Amino acid sequence: MISFFLKTTFRNLIKNKVFSLINIIGLTIGITSFILLSIYVKHELSYDKFFKNSERLYRVGLKYNIDGVQYYSALNPVPLAQGLKEDFPEIENVTRLYNRYFSGGYTFVTYEDRQYKEEKLYWADSTVFEVLGINLLQGNPKIALKNTNSVVITPKVAEKYFGNENPLGKILKFDDAKVYHVTGIAEPFPENSHLHFDLLASIHTNQKLVKHPDWIDVKNYVYILLKKGATINQITNKIEKFQKKYLEPEVKYITKLSYNEFKEKGNEFNFLFEPITDIHLKTIFEGNTEQQSDIRKVRIFTIIGFIILLIACINFINLTTAFSVQRAKEVGVKKILGASKRLIINQFLIETLFVTCISLIISLIAVKFCLPFFNNLLNLKLQFSLFSNWYNIPVVVSMLIVISFLAGGYPSLILSSFRSVDVIKGKFTAGKSGKYTRSVLVIVQNSVSVLLIISTLIIFLQLNYLHKKPLGFDTENLLIIQRPHKLKNNTQAFKEIIDKNPNIINSTFSYGAPQMVVEAMVYYSKEKNIEESYTVSRFPSDFDFIDTYNLRLIKGRKLDKSFSMDSVAVVLNETAVRVMGLTNPLEKEIYYSYEKELPLKIVGIVEDFHTGPLQNPIKPTIININRDRPPMYYIVKYRENKTKEVIEFIQNKWKGFLPGDVLDYKILEDHIKTHYKNEDQSGKVLLIFAVLSVFIASLGLFGMASYTTNSRVKEVGIRKVLGATQAKILNIMLKDLLKHVIISNAIAWPIAFYIMLSWLENYSYKINIEIKSFILSGLISLIIAFLTVSYKVLKISMINPTQCLHYE
Repeated sequence: MISFFLKTTFRNLIKNKVFSLINIIGLTIGITSFILLSIYVKHELSYDKFFKNSERLYRVGLKYNIDGVQYYSALNPVPLAQGLKEDFPEIENVTRLYNRYFSGGYTFVTYEDRQYKEEKLYWADSTVFEVLGINLLQGNPKIALKNTNSVVITPKVAEKYFGNENPLGKILKFDDAKVYHVTGIAEPFPENSHLHFDLLASIHTNQKLVKHPDWIDVKNYVYILLKKGATINQITNKIEKFQKKYLEPEVKYITKLSYNEFKEKGNEFNFLFEPITDIHLKTIFEGNTEQQSDIRKVRIFTIIGFIILLIACINFINLTTAFSVQRAKEVGVKKILGASKRLIINQFLIETLFVTCISLIISLIAVKFCLPFFNNLLNLKLQFSLFSNWYNIPVVVSMLIVISFLAGGYPSLILSSFRSVDVIKGKFTAGKSGKYTRSVLVIVQNSVSVLLIISTLIIFLQLNYLHKKPLGFDTENLLIIQRPHKLKNNTQAFKEIIDKNPNIINSTFSYGAPQMVVEAMVYYSKEKNIEESYTVSRFPSDFDFIDTYNLRLIKGRKLDKSFSMDSVAVVLNETAVRVMGLTNPLEKEIYYSYEKELPLKIVGIVEDFHTGPLQNPIKPTIININRDRPPMYYIVKYRENKTKEVIEFIQNKWKGFLPGDVLDYKILEDHIKTHYKNEDQSGKVLLIFAVLSVFIASLGLFGMASYTTNSRVKEVGIRKVLGATQAKILNIMLKDLLKHVIISNAIAWPIAFYIMLSWLENYSYKINIEIKSFILSGLISLIIAFLTVSYKVLKISMINPTQCLHYE
């Protein structure tokens, strides 16, 4: 019986080539898209689940809120780790990780004549192996980082520095002038980790960092491993008492408020605990070790995958039911010969299963060829092999069965319900109910396509807005040089030489820089009581900071070295003036929380500028003269189209001051683009799959147009005999199409508006949703639909009526 069904299926596929090809192409695209998106979603959901004790492992984060200025920081105070270990018996162990990126640079490591810039170098406690479950391929985890000046490296790093030599005991020189002994080879974390390292050095080598007593200043990451049987709620229930114990002295010093008074005013300095498996997709904290993803992105891609598969199945349903009239006699004869309804249902389900099998096989081949492009688009290394995991085969078989029932269930019920007597007598017609069902499915299909078109259009408008919105300062032609502290006492001499180059417009040394690293400090206003403190972003710099960034001065003047007291003067942005409640701010004084006796005179107000990504609101900002700290950045503003020449010039001068050292720099425009990398990737993926969904829907429209025009050949012939023009026939044939498109847009528009309005809420700065986006999407959907069916409609309208009616 099965072989008979397969023969019948094969004959029907050959007989109806166009219909079969449309179904197979549609299902193939739908299944391929679904598999690709499923691979991505599975990869994203797998992050950090490889940790041995992932259910007991948490990262500590910090929520900082003073006078309404709020930060969520993944970085924490240095003493926090020890405090948690001592005060909470529920914690089995704690570890810290410190990376130089948040101090304005990376680390350069030298071995003999080889030097490399190491971006994934962390200083860590010796407990890091136990807490994070890092496996040592060589070395003893209990002592590998116990001593100062010890470092553990990955096999990749070992090969880079030492080739085939045994790395244990070798000496690496860091750019802090310290030497480190290689004490172990560590197995690196897999790609699906929120954290990756190449080198782990002993944190105790940096005694200045380890002994840093400040409970307000944040510098390192803190991870805790709970004891078996302990819960995080046991810690969170007691964390308020812990915070009061350690934070009250510093809160009182900074604000002259007790901890309870500090909290009663709505302020917060709370330690939060984030499950390690939530970091990649659900983190709320800034300053992560790497750029993380977003659970909303995963949900969107999941929905799109199902939508495209659904559109492909709707195509199959529509075309199968539309062409059911052509198979009515076959069903009628089989019923007369004794075939049961169940047998006929089985036959059509097997036909669907056969078509789905063909599509699935083609899809698996297509996935293999499309995956490299998909990986390049998302900057990932996704892999797929049908036999790589034991559960892949059952999943694929289940998908095959589900799709077959989804696509073939309804058509098989329709075909099996034909009455044999009516069919044989020639009384059978397709019926209005079938036509209405097909119309509803076409409308649903087109509505989804319109929804994706609108969403894609608005997302790209928002991304374009983010890329082009002025940030309040000149972002073009700015070179950010890291580690200028290496110049030591020669910073001013170096700057004077650089500024003499005719291609250089201006330059400045700064501790922090807009769009790079920004520090937050507490200040208070003279107009207010001392308890009224404010958290502000701060840029300690030299006198050329405002000119280098071309900040717009709106009141007062810039910081000027010709004014002897400007070393203790400040310039504020508009938001700082507003937040601090300053009226007539010029010549007023504010105070830094750690220098309460030193008044800082306000000499100027600059227009607001964005210190970070546009996802975040503008924060109150202060520019002051850096008096006591080595600079984090040296920022150079140069003339247009002189990037190469300027970099070469600065590199030569840098080598003159620091022979053998490497210039570490970034072009600011390139760095800013990384802030929106996730959004750009999501936009491109959405565009591709929106185009595919529209293409699948167009295939369905083409198939329906083929069926409709073929079934109305006689009608066209009669109309032409009665004098109807070609234009009149075109109008009649395209009327239903126009009606479907209008209804589809009417359904899709309000849904798209609500979804996009919710999506845009994630941005502090966003576009307004305008009606032109919806009108444009409607026109696009109408043009696509018209172009899809116009060939078939034109072809039939040009038929000679004698050919249409000759058999009458």
